[in-house]
Amino acid sequence: MKTATFSDRMVSTRNNSFLQFLLVLALCVLLSVNVGWAQTTTTINQVLRLQVSNGMNSDETIVFFNALASNGFDAYDSPKMTNSNPLIPEINTTVGDEQLAINGLNAVTPNLTLPLGFTPGQVNTFNIKATEISSFDAGTHIILKDQLLNIEKELIIGNDYSFTSDATPTDTRFMLIFRAADIATAPVTTTAPITTVPITDTTDQNVLVYINPNNQVTVNCSDVVINDNTISVYNALVGKKLQTKKMTNKVTVMDAPLTRGVYLVTVGNGKKSVSKKVIVS
Repeated sequence: MKTATFSDRMVSTRNNSFLQFLLVLALCVLLSVNVGWAQTTTTINQVLRLQVSNGMNSDETIVFFNALASNGFDAYDSPKMTNSNPLIPEINTTVGDEQLAINGLNAVTPNLTLPLGFTPGQVNTFNIKATEISSFDAGTHIILKDQLLNIEKELIIGNDYSFTSDATPTDTRFMLIFRAADIATAPVTTTAPITTVPITDTTDQNVLVYINPNNQVTVNCSDVVINDNTISVYNALVGKKLQTKKMTNKVTVMDAPLTRGVYLVTVGNGKKSVSKKVIVS
Protein backbone atom coordinates (compact mmCIF):
# COMPACT_ATOMS: atom_id res chain seq x y z
CA MET A 1 0.00 0.00 0.00
CA LYS A 2 1.32 3.42 -0.98
CA THR A 3 1.84 5.83 1.91
CA ALA A 4 0.79 9.43 1.19
CA THR A 5 3.76 11.76 1.22
CA PHE A 6 3.76 15.21 2.80
CA SER A 7 3.44 16.82 -0.64
CA ASP A 8 0.48 14.54 -1.46
CA ARG A 9 -1.29 15.64 1.72
CA MET A 10 -0.64 19.30 0.90
CA VAL A 11 -2.18 18.90 -2.56
CA SER A 12 -5.17 17.09 -1.04
CA THR A 13 -5.64 19.89 1.51
CA ARG A 14 -5.48 22.53 -1.20
CA ASN A 15 -7.97 20.61 -3.34
CA ASN A 16 -10.40 20.22 -0.41
CA SER A 17 -10.16 23.93 0.40
CA PHE A 18 -10.80 24.81 -3.24
CA LEU A 19 -13.80 22.46 -3.38
CA GLN A 20 -15.19 24.01 -0.18
CA PHE A 21 -14.74 27.46 -1.71
CA LEU A 22 -16.60 26.36 -4.86
CA LEU A 23 -19.42 24.90 -2.73
CA VAL A 24 -19.83 28.11 -0.76
CA LEU A 25 -19.72 30.15 -3.98
CA ALA A 26 -22.38 27.94 -5.59
CA LEU A 27 -24.59 28.28 -2.50
CA CYS A 28 -24.28 32.08 -2.59
CA VAL A 29 -25.19 32.14 -6.29
CA LEU A 30 -28.19 29.88 -5.65
CA LEU A 31 -29.44 32.13 -2.86
CA SER A 32 -28.96 35.24 -4.97
CA VAL A 33 -30.97 33.73 -7.80
CA ASN A 34 -33.80 32.60 -5.50
CA VAL A 35 -34.07 35.88 -3.62
CA GLY A 36 -33.33 38.15 -6.54
CA TRP A 37 -30.18 39.72 -5.09
CA ALA A 38 -28.20 39.01 -8.25
CA GLN A 39 -30.58 40.95 -10.44
CA THR A 40 -29.48 44.31 -11.74
CA THR A 41 -32.23 46.74 -10.83
CA THR A 42 -32.78 50.38 -10.03
CA THR A 43 -35.44 49.52 -7.41
CA ILE A 44 -34.68 51.12 -4.05
CA ASN A 45 -35.88 49.09 -1.08
CA GLN A 46 -37.43 50.94 1.84
CA VAL A 47 -35.93 49.54 5.02
CA LEU A 48 -37.02 49.77 8.67
CA ARG A 49 -34.75 48.20 11.28
CA LEU A 50 -36.17 47.95 14.82
CA GLN A 51 -34.27 47.20 18.01
CA VAL A 52 -35.60 46.22 21.42
CA SER A 53 -33.32 46.47 24.45
CA ASN A 54 -33.47 45.95 28.20
CA GLY A 55 -30.38 48.09 28.76
CA MET A 56 -28.02 45.13 28.71
CA ASN A 57 -29.04 42.98 25.74
CA SER A 58 -30.89 43.72 22.52
CA ASP A 59 -32.54 42.10 19.52
CA GLU A 60 -33.55 43.35 16.07
CA THR A 61 -36.14 42.79 13.39
CA ILE A 62 -36.15 44.17 9.83
CA VAL A 63 -39.01 45.17 7.56
CA PHE A 64 -38.27 46.05 3.93
CA PHE A 65 -40.28 46.62 0.79
CA ASN A 66 -39.53 45.24 -2.67
CA ALA A 67 -41.76 45.09 -5.75
CA LEU A 68 -40.85 41.42 -6.27
CA ALA A 69 -41.86 40.37 -2.75
CA SER A 70 -45.32 39.30 -1.69
CA ASN A 71 -47.05 40.07 1.60
CA GLY A 72 -47.18 36.37 2.39
CA PHE A 73 -44.34 34.16 3.52
CA ASP A 74 -41.86 33.81 0.64
CA ALA A 75 -38.14 33.81 -0.26
CA TYR A 76 -37.85 37.45 0.84
CA ASP A 77 -38.63 36.50 4.44
CA SER A 78 -36.40 34.98 7.09
CA PRO A 79 -37.89 33.04 10.06
CA LYS A 80 -37.07 34.11 13.59
CA MET A 81 -34.64 31.88 15.46
CA THR A 82 -35.36 32.24 19.17
CA ASN A 83 -32.44 32.34 21.61
CA SER A 84 -34.48 31.01 24.60
CA ASN A 85 -32.42 33.18 26.94
CA PRO A 86 -34.52 35.14 29.47
CA LEU A 87 -31.79 37.78 29.71
CA ILE A 88 -32.22 38.68 26.02
CA PRO A 89 -35.51 40.27 24.88
CA GLU A 90 -36.75 39.40 21.39
CA ILE A 91 -38.78 41.22 18.76
CA ASN A 92 -40.25 40.00 15.48
CA THR A 93 -42.95 40.60 12.91
CA THR A 94 -45.42 37.91 11.92
CA VAL A 95 -47.02 36.56 8.75
CA GLY A 96 -49.80 34.15 9.64
CA ASP A 97 -48.32 31.78 12.21
CA GLU A 98 -44.74 32.47 11.08
CA GLN A 99 -42.49 34.64 13.26
CA LEU A 100 -40.03 36.60 11.13
CA ALA A 101 -36.66 38.21 11.76
CA ILE A 102 -36.74 39.73 8.25
CA ASN A 103 -40.07 40.57 6.64
CA GLY A 104 -40.07 41.44 2.93
CA LEU A 105 -43.28 43.11 1.76
CA ASN A 106 -44.47 44.26 -1.65
CA ALA A 107 -45.21 47.96 -1.12
CA VAL A 108 -45.99 50.62 1.46
CA THR A 109 -49.75 51.06 1.35
CA PRO A 110 -51.78 53.68 3.29
CA ASN A 111 -52.41 52.64 6.89
CA LEU A 112 -50.56 49.35 6.46
CA THR A 113 -50.40 47.57 9.83
CA LEU A 114 -47.99 44.88 10.97
CA PRO A 115 -48.29 43.03 14.30
CA LEU A 116 -45.11 42.85 16.35
CA GLY A 117 -44.19 39.93 18.54
CA PHE A 118 -42.33 40.73 21.77
CA THR A 119 -40.71 38.30 24.21
CA PRO A 120 -39.52 40.12 27.37
CA GLY A 121 -37.79 37.16 28.99
CA GLN A 122 -38.21 38.74 32.40
CA VAL A 123 -39.86 41.67 34.18
CA ASN A 124 -37.95 44.78 33.20
CA THR A 125 -38.02 48.19 31.56
CA PHE A 126 -37.44 48.08 27.81
CA ASN A 127 -37.12 50.46 24.90
CA ILE A 128 -37.94 50.03 21.24
CA LYS A 129 -36.26 52.24 18.68
CA ALA A 130 -35.60 52.48 14.97
CA THR A 131 -31.91 52.07 14.15
CA GLU A 132 -32.46 52.46 10.40
CA ILE A 133 -35.18 54.18 8.37
CA SER A 134 -34.19 54.49 4.74
CA SER A 135 -35.74 55.41 1.37
CA PHE A 136 -39.30 56.00 2.60
CA ASP A 137 -41.26 58.85 1.01
CA ALA A 138 -41.04 62.09 2.98
CA GLY A 139 -44.78 61.93 3.71
CA THR A 140 -44.67 58.46 5.27
CA HIS A 141 -44.99 58.29 9.05
CA ILE A 142 -44.03 55.04 10.77
CA ILE A 143 -45.93 54.59 14.02
CA LEU A 144 -45.31 52.18 16.89
CA LYS A 145 -48.59 51.57 18.72
CA ASP A 146 -48.71 50.23 22.27
CA GLN A 147 -52.22 48.78 22.36
CA LEU A 148 -52.05 48.03 26.09
CA LEU A 149 -51.53 51.69 26.99
CA ASN A 150 -53.18 53.13 23.86
CA ILE A 151 -50.04 55.12 23.01
CA GLU A 152 -48.81 55.92 19.52
CA LYS A 153 -45.15 56.79 19.00
CA GLU A 154 -43.70 58.03 15.72
CA LEU A 155 -40.50 56.15 14.97
CA ILE A 156 -37.66 58.44 14.01
CA ILE A 157 -33.96 57.96 14.65
CA GLY A 158 -33.15 58.90 18.25
CA ASN A 159 -36.79 58.81 19.40
CA ASP A 160 -37.04 55.73 21.65
CA TYR A 161 -40.20 54.30 23.21
CA SER A 162 -39.69 53.16 26.82
CA PHE A 163 -42.08 50.85 28.63
CA THR A 164 -42.35 48.28 31.39
CA SER A 165 -43.42 44.67 30.86
CA ASP A 166 -43.84 41.48 32.81
CA ALA A 167 -42.22 38.29 31.52
CA THR A 168 -45.16 37.15 29.37
CA PRO A 169 -44.57 37.02 25.59
CA THR A 170 -47.12 38.92 23.51
CA ASP A 171 -48.04 39.27 19.86
CA THR A 172 -50.94 41.67 20.49
CA ARG A 173 -49.48 44.54 22.52
CA PHE A 174 -47.47 46.23 19.74
CA MET A 175 -48.09 46.96 16.09
CA LEU A 176 -46.48 49.02 13.33
CA ILE A 177 -48.58 51.45 11.31
CA PHE A 178 -47.37 53.05 8.07
CA ARG A 179 -49.29 56.28 7.42
CA ALA A 180 -49.24 58.59 4.43
CA ALA A 181 -49.19 62.35 4.94
CA ASP A 182 -52.51 62.91 3.19
CA ILE A 183 -54.43 60.59 5.53
CA ALA A 184 -56.11 62.32 8.45
CA THR A 185 -54.83 60.90 11.73
CA ALA A 186 -54.86 61.66 15.40
CA PRO A 187 -51.89 63.62 16.77
CA VAL A 188 -48.76 61.47 17.03
CA THR A 189 -46.66 61.44 20.18
CA THR A 190 -43.15 62.60 19.30
CA THR A 191 -41.59 62.31 22.75
CA ALA A 192 -41.65 59.20 24.90
CA PRO A 193 -44.55 59.43 27.38
CA ILE A 194 -42.89 58.06 30.51
CA THR A 195 -45.31 59.08 33.26
CA THR A 196 -48.35 60.80 31.82
CA VAL A 197 -50.59 59.17 29.25
CA PRO A 198 -52.88 61.42 27.18
CA ILE A 199 -56.58 60.52 27.13
CA THR A 200 -58.79 61.30 24.16
CA ASP A 201 -61.88 62.13 26.25
CA THR A 202 -61.98 65.94 26.48
CA THR A 203 -63.52 65.77 29.97
CA ASP A 204 -60.24 64.29 31.22
CA GLN A 205 -58.29 67.46 30.50
CA ASN A 206 -59.11 68.73 34.02
CA VAL A 207 -57.11 65.85 35.51
CA LEU A 208 -53.33 65.48 35.32
CA VAL A 209 -51.72 62.30 36.66
CA TYR A 210 -47.98 61.80 36.95
CA ILE A 211 -45.25 60.15 39.04
CA ASN A 212 -43.25 62.47 41.29
CA PRO A 213 -39.49 62.02 41.99
CA ASN A 214 -40.35 59.80 44.99
CA ASN A 215 -42.28 57.37 42.75
CA GLN A 216 -45.62 58.45 44.23
CA VAL A 217 -48.73 58.95 42.14
CA THR A 218 -49.60 62.64 42.04
CA VAL A 219 -52.97 63.93 40.82
CA ASN A 220 -53.45 67.58 39.87
CA CYS A 221 -57.08 68.57 39.29
CA SER A 222 -59.03 71.73 38.63
CA ASP A 223 -61.51 72.93 41.24
CA VAL A 224 -64.48 71.47 39.37
CA VAL A 225 -63.47 67.84 39.97
CA ILE A 226 -62.20 67.91 43.58
CA ASN A 227 -65.50 67.49 45.45
CA ASP A 228 -66.44 63.95 46.52
CA ASN A 229 -63.77 62.32 44.38
CA THR A 230 -61.55 59.42 45.37
CA ILE A 231 -58.24 58.39 43.79
CA SER A 232 -57.58 54.68 43.30
CA VAL A 233 -54.37 53.08 42.03
CA TYR A 234 -54.41 49.64 40.36
CA ASN A 235 -51.76 47.31 38.99
CA ALA A 236 -52.54 47.64 35.26
CA LEU A 237 -51.32 44.12 34.43
CA VAL A 238 -53.42 42.16 36.95
CA GLY A 239 -56.12 44.70 37.92
CA LYS A 240 -55.40 44.60 41.68
CA LYS A 241 -56.28 47.72 43.68
CA LEU A 242 -53.22 48.97 45.56
CA GLN A 243 -54.11 52.38 47.03
CA THR A 244 -57.09 54.69 47.61
CA LYS A 245 -57.28 58.25 48.91
CA LYS A 246 -59.93 60.93 49.21
CA MET A 247 -59.23 64.16 47.32
CA THR A 248 -59.17 67.29 49.48
CA ASN A 249 -56.91 69.64 47.51
CA LYS A 250 -56.12 70.47 43.90
CA VAL A 251 -52.91 68.45 44.23
CA THR A 252 -53.06 65.05 45.93
CA VAL A 253 -50.03 62.83 46.52
CA MET A 254 -50.62 59.14 47.21
CA ASP A 255 -48.80 57.96 50.31
CA ALA A 256 -46.97 54.82 49.21
CA PRO A 257 -44.20 54.94 46.57
CA LEU A 258 -44.58 52.51 43.68
CA THR A 259 -42.10 50.00 42.34
CA ARG A 260 -41.28 49.71 38.65
CA GLY A 261 -44.36 48.78 36.61
CA VAL A 262 -47.51 49.92 34.80
CA TYR A 263 -50.41 51.31 36.85
CA LEU A 264 -53.97 52.50 36.25
CA VAL A 265 -55.09 55.57 38.21
CA THR A 266 -58.79 56.38 38.47
CA VAL A 267 -60.36 59.57 39.81
CA GLY A 268 -64.09 59.29 40.43
CA ASN A 269 -67.10 59.72 42.69
CA GLY A 270 -69.16 56.65 41.82
CA LYS A 271 -71.10 58.41 39.09
CA LYS A 272 -68.27 59.52 36.83
CA SER A 273 -64.60 58.58 36.71
CA VAL A 274 -61.45 59.34 34.76
CA SER A 275 -58.78 56.67 34.22
CA LYS A 276 -55.17 57.17 33.20
CA LYS A 277 -52.20 54.82 32.93
CA VAL A 278 -48.80 55.72 34.31
CA ILE A 279 -45.40 54.03 34.12
CA VAL A 280 -42.80 53.83 36.86
CA SER A 281 -39.41 53.13 35.32
